[in-house]
Amino acid sequence: MPLKLNLKMQMNVQSQHKYQNLMQSSNFQCTAQIGGGYVEEGNNCYDQDDQINCVYNIKNNQICFQLDGKCLDKICENAPQTLTSDKQCQDFHSSCTKKQEDGCIDRLLCSTYQIKEACKKDAIGNDCYWTGKQCVDKICENKTNEICQEYLDTCITNRKDCVLNQNCGAAIIQEACNKTMYGTQRHWNGNVCIPKTCKNAGPSYIGHDQFTQYMDTCTESTDEITGCTERTCDNAPSSFNTQK
Repeated sequence: MPLKLNLKMQMNVQSQHKYQNLMQSSNFQCTAQIGGGYVEEGNNCYDQDDQINCVYNIKNNQICFQLDGKCLDKICENAPQTLTSDKQCQDFHSSCTKKQEDGCIDRLLCSTYQIKEACKKDAIGNDCYWTGKQCVDKICENKTNEICQEYLDTCITNRKDCVLNQNCGAAIIQEACNKTMYGTQRHWNGNVCIPKTCKNAGPSYIGHDQFTQYMDTCTESTDEITGCTERTCDNAPSSFNTQK
């Protein structure tokens, strides 16, 4: 490009910017138009009369965009219904995320997200977590046993923190009461987590078959207090006694 022409173009652009700044500082609401000159700016994006001017509304500090022949505010609720993923919504505007149907919604609180794909971060960047049914803040109080064990398989949750799964006392909720990090089985008795032994089976189990379901080394006891005992040859049910 010839030097003179290039300089002339630069001067035109600079002059245009200076004039636009002057018009704005003088409370004139103008916008540049292709081919030179200015036209009065509308009150919002909807008032921009053609695609050329559908870029930015200075009066409301609002980005505009063209959709189906209309000039619209570039906000999440105006996003095209053709956007079907969280990434597409974020590419449209950083404050958007995918809604349950196609299209986008504002990225607000974790609890407002209705689908797993949108359950990533809230409006200020805090992490969200999908529980399988709903989106919650990813904080200690909302940690599941699964999250703790994904972090480290020797951990369990106590609903506030991940703790070392070294004994029954570490598990204070039923969800975490399975077995210790050493493989020792545990049993939730309705209130606390205790070692899973025959004597700890509790009164809800009755008869040999139910005690076997509880633990395959247990059987019914004649002791009315415990109701359950370890299997031995002497306490085998009569159905196991055979004669040759």
